[in-house]
Amino acid sequence: MTKKIATLHPRNPHQGRYDLTALVKTYPALKAFITQNPSGEETVDFSDDKAVICLNSALLAHFYQVPNWQIPAGYLCPPIPGRADYIHYIA
Repeated sequence: MTKKIATLHPRNPHQGRYDLTALVKTYPALKAFITQNPSGEETVDFSDDKAVICLNSALLAHFYQVPNWQIPAGYLCPPIPGRADYIHYIA
């Protein structure tokens, strides 16, 4: 039995690793949340709610020109790449 690998829609711009350098240029506040993983690669701590919200803000500003996105405290923060995928598959 072959395992099906989940992939993003081909038109989804969020393929592969995030270009954190480009995202920081668009949304400088993200820089404070960038850390290194054990392999020495730059990443964001996805267990940190504030880091995830900041990453989503950077993605929305960079890819969709939404500069002032906010989400109320205590709400779940949907991942932007997954939400974009829904839209691409529906289209």
